[in-house]
Amino acid sequence: MARIKLWIITGVFGALGLASAQAADLDGFFSDEPVRMREAMVELGTGWYLRGDIAATSEKTPKLDPALAFPSLDSSQKSWATTLGFGYKYNNWIRTDLSWEYRNVRKASGDGASVVCPYQALTLSDPVTNTPQGIFYNVNETCTPKQDASMSTNALMLGGYIDLGTFSRITPYVGAGVGVSSILTRGSVNYVKTSDGTPYAADLTVTTAAPQLWIDAFGNLIAPQPNIAFAKQNWDRAVRSRNYNFAWSLMAGVAVDISQHAKLDIGYRYMDLGKYSTVSVNGSPKEGSITAHEVRAGIRYMID
Repeated sequence: MARIKLWIITGVFGALGLASAQAADLDGFFSDEPVRMREAMVELGTGWYLRGDIAATSEKTPKLDPALAFPSLDSSQKSWATTLGFGYKYNNWIRTDLSWEYRNVRKASGDGASVVCPYQALTLSDPVTNTPQGIFYNVNETCTPKQDASMSTNALMLGGYIDLGTFSRITPYVGAGVGVSSILTRGSVNYVKTSDGTPYAADLTVTTAAPQLWIDAFGNLIAPQPNIAFAKQNWDRAVRSRNYNFAWSLMAGVAVDISQHAKLDIGYRYMDLGKYSTVSVNGSPKEGSITAHEVRAGIRYMID
């Protein structure tokens, strides 16, 4: 009987020891691991930064024409661009960032060549028989086309960089980027009377029995006949075209420590923004591509 009691006591203490060991394991499961997970999460958040840049650019792009005619393609144009974004520095060598590129909107405006635009449908009749002969084409009634055009380019870019080591607070780097660009072209032409500058909106509907033919002041038929309908006139036009393209870039520069959290970033970037396609205000198709060489300066600010 005493031997049985000894076995029972030994079993109870053994069970308690096992329960104590299991409790210790559970305590580690519920406390140690979450602490380590939280520490890892905190560590993951230490590399975030914000960035802002401004650039002087030399863009290989068409010289903007008021009629979107683009007479000289692929010429170098001086412009500017700005960038806002955020990034993450993984270690002392690798970082990436996502940025929005806003590029200067280029605009052009001007007057086109004056054209004949009859202000009214004036019937001319034979002075002897008083028979209507046609509609007077008065070459002194002219209109001036007022033309406006614009081209704007934006891009969303993902960049990757390799920092090449820090030397006396200066860190050189190289990088490359890919993204999507948006190229928007707009053009409009509005005709005004040369005589008084008012919008041209004549009603040339023939209300007499005169033949619907254009004649001169002597009753002679104009040849070839002007392409002007005997109806209400609206010569104003507007065109708009947007292209989305794959964009890419190559970069090199240096970052200079200016405080514990801020760096001055100075560098060069080559950027290919892709192609555009549009039509002139006269209906002619136009297309080309835009590339840029840029000198950039900006600030990178480490959040923590």
